[in-house]
Amino acid sequence: PIADHVVAEFVDLEIKAIKRHDEMSALKADILRVLRKTESCTVSEITNQLREPVTNQKVAAVLRTMVNEGTVDRTEFRKKIIFYATGA
Repeated sequence: PIADHVVAEFVDLEIKAIKRHDEMSALKADILRVLRKTESCTVSEITNQLREPVTNQKVAAVLRTMVNEGTVDRTEFRKKIIFYATGA
């Protein structure tokens, strides 16, 4: 039989994974909301318009993920977003 503490640890890890997934989904939805209402903007401007505080680096990483997974169209994305020259 599996010890209770092992089951509890597994459940805790599963709950944390679900929360991370939900937080990422919420951040992606919030970024899409900002992108839909703007002509063009920088990563910093997107970050400033989000409902929850997030770093520029995290926003840039999520934007790259969204492009790679096809959540946003790469061509449309390039028209709207101006990345920092240093690479956000």
